[in-house]
Amino acid sequence: MQGLHLAAVVAVVPLVAAVLGGCSASCLHPLYTKDTLRFDESLIGSWENKNDEGLTTMTVTVRKADATRCAAEVVPYEHGKPGAPTTLDVHLVELGQQRFLDLSPGAPAREDLGRRLGTLAVPSHEVLELTSTPDTVSVRQIDEDWLRDALKGLRIVAEHTIVRDADGGDGHVVLTGSTDSLQTFFKDHAQTKGLFADPLVFTRVKGAEAKPAAKP
Repeated sequence: MQGLHLAAVVAVVPLVAAVLGGCSASCLHPLYTKDTLRFDESLIGSWENKNDEGLTTMTVTVRKADATRCAAEVVPYEHGKPGAPTTLDVHLVELGQQRFLDLSPGAPAREDLGRRLGTLAVPSHEVLELTSTPDTVSVRQIDEDWLRDALKGLRIVAEHTIVRDADGGDGHVVLTGSTDSLQTFFKDHAQTKGLFADPLVFTRVKGAEAKPAAKP
């Protein structure tokens, strides 16, 4: 079972770095079910995050893929220069009054991982808390250090495993519960102080048009 959890991390770590540039817990199973999936037309388009100096750090172009799924092309920037794009599948999930994004590797990443690693590559999911207006999107990822300590101290109870780092670090938190368990967890802890990190805010790029995504 440890190998399965390791495979999940192999799939998600590059995506976390591309999307938020930080470390977040991942989920072995998706957060969404048919009854919790939503589609929000206002999320379609091109978005950018800028640092305090006004320099672009990341762009995200969101396209509609089908009735309940979007494709997001994420491009990180360093010193004003764009890096390699990463494509993610994005599902909008509504649990009560709270909205979340479920991110997972897009078809190109899944295919590449499958070619390179075969059955060792098990794509996992990252959950982001979402708030938005027509021209701004704010996302918060799980604060992995806080969650690891909370699980260790039993301040939070959730099915999980810690995948140890090869360099002897604190390890990566993988929530291993079922989709139903994950929905209960995020409903119960959506307002738990410390679970989510500081927000990353994106503003809409005016005049940019996002075309529908190609079907995988």
